[in-house]
Amino acid sequence: MKLRLHANSIRLRLSRCEVAQLGANGKVEELVAFPDGGTFGFSIASTDVPKITASLVDSRILLSVPCAMANDWVVSDQVGLEAPGILIEKDFQCLHEGIAAKDDSFPNPLQES
Repeated sequence: MKLRLHANSIRLRLSRCEVAQLGANGKVEELVAFPDGGTFGFSIASTDVPKITASLVDSRILLSVPCAMANDWVVSDQVGLEAPGILIEKDFQCLHEGIAAKDDSFPNPLQES
């Protein structure tokens, strides 16, 4: 899972395995361990919230998505989910020359067949 923070916004990009994990387990989480023993984490979970939300708890960014919305996204061709200041996307293969395609990325719709 890739995290981008920019100008008061949060963007997550999930690989195919992570999207499948969200569908199967209802949650995907990443944890970064620092040499001093501290950690920083971020996660996305499908829960009973009425809308997409983000919160910061104990050095962890927690994104919550309504269950029905998450389930629809997981099984469809829909690229992303959006709320004010929050964007959750399926991660597409890079089209730049010299950058190897990641097997776990979604096929890029702009890629020539």
